[in-house]
Amino acid sequence: MVFWSRSSDRRSERRLHSAIPLAVAAVSLRGAGIASYVSVLMISLSLAGVYAFKSPFWALPTLFLTRSSTVVSIALSNSIGNLGGFAGPFVIGYIKGQGGSVTTGLLFRPGCWRCHS
Repeated sequence: MVFWSRSSDRRSERRLHSAIPLAVAAVSLRGAGIASYVSVLMISLSLAGVYAFKSPFWALPTLFLTRSSTVVSIALSNSIGNLGGFAGPFVIGYIKGQGGSVTTGLLFRPGCWRCHS
């Protein structure tokens, strides 16, 4: 996380430094659902991606919004993120109940971006 944040600051680049760790997290979470023998490694890699994404992401609004708009956008992002903290486990539990295994829930999660398009 610290290395990735420093890299983002050094290059003054935020978008790719936010997108790449999330892609790594999605791919490794998918791998955790497919290959059970390396699931702990894959989940660890997924968490590394999720945590590495945070610093560049929170610096993004300051690049193109005014000071007052930045405050509102960060508050809105934080609110939606907190709702995800409730909805995520609920949906994963529901899918596990319907599919009968944790693997089904793990395979659903990285594919959530398709639900919104």
